Amino acid sequence: FYKKYEKLKEKYTKLGYFDQDKKKSIALYNRKIGIVTSIKGAALRDAISVIRRRSYGHHIIIRNTKVQGKDCEKDIRKAIEDFNKFKKVDVIVVTRGGGSIEDLWGFNSEDVIEAVFRSKIPVVSAIGHQYDTTLCDLVADKIAPTPTAAAEIITQDKKENLNTLSKCIINLETLKKNKLQQISSQIQRFEESYFLKNPVNDIYKEYDMNQR
Repeated sequence: FYKKYEKLKEKYTKLGYFDQDKKKSIALYNRKIGIVTSIKGAALRDAISVIRRRSYGHHIIIRNTKVQGKDCEKDIRKAIEDFNKFKKVDVIVVTRGGGSIEDLWGFNSEDVIEAVFRSKIPVVSAIGHQYDTTLCDLVADKIAPTPTAAAEIITQDKKENLNTLSKCIINLETLKKNKLQQISSQIQRFEESYFLKNPVNDIYKEYDMNQR
């Protein structure tokens, strides 16, 4: 497994699949999230829990997928291709929990590497535990050490959002107050102008000058 891993890594490194300039940026806020994983796995529960805790208003589409065993790589590839075909999500998270190199081998396959690289939608890879690194991780647009970390990468903390909104409200109130004071001062200057106070006197003066 290790020899095959190194051979594939060398091949795709030479092809430029892991180059930083090939990677798509992950948006700060992703309203529609696609998750490629087993619907029975703990990775899915962990990711959803963090998304719900951190942020509001997300639409999550789960593509139930084989994450180990025979032909799992074909199912993972098809899941990524399906998300790209239907274009219903802003980001794709490919994830599963930890395991042996045999368990994770599907994520080192050429099927998965090619599907992630060709994806038009940004892909976040969170395979295994922090010390596990698959070729899916290397080719993905963003690597996360765990499923929960992936959920944090694609969401914004609602506490930070609320703080930002509070600051915006204070700034708007200050701007409104300053603008009203400015308008009030302008009105006051008009009210105090000599012409507006006693226009008839000015008209008489003009009349006398014209008469003379």
